[in-house]
Amino acid sequence: MPIERAPRKPLPANFQPPGGTPYRVQDGDSWKSLALKNGLDVRALVFFNFLTVNPDEVNWYLRRNTGCNKPTPDGKNWQFSSTARPGVVYLYPRNLTFEPEQVQGDPGRKNRLAIILDDHEDDFELGRSKTCSLCWTSLRFHTQPLRS
Repeated sequence: MPIERAPRKPLPANFQPPGGTPYRVQDGDSWKSLALKNGLDVRALVFFNFLTVNPDEVNWYLRRNTGCNKPTPDGKNWQFSSTARPGVVYLYPRNLTFEPEQVQGDPGRKNRLAIILDDHEDDFELGRSKTCSLCWTSLRFHTQPLRS
């Protein structure tokens, strides 16, 4: 039996990430193959679907939300298959759009996005980074207001 654990605050069983494109899993699919086929980052893809990358929690969601019913050969994880019901995961959008943000106050103070971009300056200069993709996905769902 795959190793799984329910998250402390589970997402609803019918959770659909906003802006995600549904994809029906097939035999032979994996997180890695879906990411490669669609030009996405593997960790960001997992996080986008379940808002966690903890393997035990991901397994729990794969069984409960995606309906995976076939274990991997080592028995530790669930694998995608055409028998999974509903058998759907979501591909995250490759381009994100943001609403304009009205900045008020001291013009020297940076907004949330500027602070995050500063933290990942090297990622953007290189033009490729696994953390960059995860940063954008995380930013979309978890941006918190600045605290003074």
